Amino acid sequence: MARVTRWQQLFQHKLVPYMAWSGGLLLVAAMAVPLLGSGEEAGGGTPYTPTRGEWLALVLNMEENIAGLQEVHRPASVCYRHAPEKPDTIQIELRVADEMEPAQIRNLAAAAQQRVLKAAQRRGWDRWVKTEVKQIEQTEWQRPEDLIR
Repeated sequence: MARVTRWQQLFQHKLVPYMAWSGGLLLVAAMAVPLLGSGEEAGGGTPYTPTRGEWLALVLNMEENIAGLQEVHRPASVCYRHAPEKPDTIQIELRVADEMEPAQIRNLAAAAQQRVLKAAQRRGWDRWVKTEVKQIEQTEWQRPEDLIR
């Protein structure tokens, strides 16, 4: 087995996740700046400030997608949503494969709820945030050809 140097360990475990996270943040910023504009009405667009729930869902989905890039096979995916009718709630959608055991699904749901709470704590929003978990079975997933029609 090849010997791993200290630099390789540092690069693999510290720098790569940091670079992925900062790259994702840069991508979100690059997409948000043109959408938000300079505050002046230009081309029919109006400035928009997202709510705390919308912002939290955006950040959680970005973190989830970055984490997903590091895994080759994922038997499940997690999507965080915010609905205006429930302003203090982040809805967690678990899309699970048929081969997942109920205990694995419970662990995934608990980890997703913890991720919401930790993200809210980082911003001082943990007092108001609530979570709802919805499990979507593989048989209920939309096929790509259904999305095109």
